[in-house]
Amino acid sequence: VDGSYLRLKNVTLNYDFDAVPGLSFIDSASVYLTGNNLLLLTDYKWGDPEVGDGGSSTVAQGVADDQYPYASSVALGFRLNL
Repeated sequence: VDGSYLRLKNVTLNYDFDAVPGLSFIDSASVYLTGNNLLLLTDYKWGDPEVGDGGSSTVAQGVADDQYPYASSVALGFRLNL
C-alpha cells in the first residue's frame, strides 16, 4: 500500500502596520492568520497516513484502524504596541 502524501501542516501570514491612521496612541500594530493541518494530498485509501494505532502488541503497532485524523484549526490575532 502506497502511503506517500503531501501535507500543509503549519502556515502563518502576518502583516505589520507602522502607524494606525487616526489612532495616535498606537505606535504599531499587526494582524496575523495561522492555520494548522490545512491540506492533505494522498492516494492512501484509509485516511491519514501519519495516523496509526500504537497498539498494545507488536503486531498491532502502526496499523491504521479507524483512527481520527489530525484536527484542522485556524486562528486570527491582533497585536497592538501602545
